[in-house]
Amino acid sequence: RAMVIAGAGSNDTAHAVRMAEGAAQAGADGLLVAAPYYNRPSQEGVYQHIRAVATSTDLPAMVYDIPGRTGLEIGEHTLDRLA
Repeated sequence: RAMVIAGAGSNDTAHAVRMAEGAAQAGADGLLVAAPYYNRPSQEGVYQHIRAVATSTDLPAMVYDIPGRTGLEIGEHTLDRLA
């Protein structure tokens, strides 16, 4: 059986949490969480968003840093805090 890592990416934290919860209910094996796109939050905002999504289920979460799509880079300090 292949593992399913579900994307839970949104510029709206509540929406991303709902996506994560839905993925868990559907039987996903893990989550892929990106920084919020479009609204370009501070690093604290990025941390709070990713933490909220990653802790909304018992699934393991992988942080996806894709600055070309989100418009910002997840900083080293932010990644350290999330680890």
